[in-house]
Amino acid sequence: TYFLMTEREREEFNARATMAYEILSDERCKYFYDQYLVKSRRGFLDAVPGERREVSVGASEGPGVTLRRAREEKGLAVKDVHMQTRISVGVIEALEQEEIERLPEWVYLKGLIKQYCRFLQIPDNEIVKGFETLVREREV
Repeated sequence: TYFLMTEREREEFNARATMAYEILSDERCKYFYDQYLVKSRRGFLDAVPGERREVSVGASEGPGVTLRRAREEKGLAVKDVHMQTRISVGVIEALEQEEIERLPEWVYLKGLIKQYCRFLQIPDNEIVKGFETLVREREV
């Protein structure tokens, strides 16, 4: 049998994976780990887990502007969001600029919007509805 790791490397990997699972499955431990990442500049989340603030999409403000404003309020650059969510920089920019023609199909887009909102710790209902309206308007 061929292994890519030595027995010792495999044991170390399994120990680290077990420790990571234990930390990330416990909300309190995960919170402190996130705080460590923020202080060490390895992560960008600084809100208390589960804390969500209300965001409304006003008549004069579209869902993309709301996303950009929420990101900027957290002091994050587009590249920071990309590094944490793995959503491409182009998609993030197209979302914030509401350039629907640059975005993927609705079935994929809806998931990306929810992921972005979850990362920003804002409710996604109004944002998704706002983008759905924009998509439908472009289809007509």
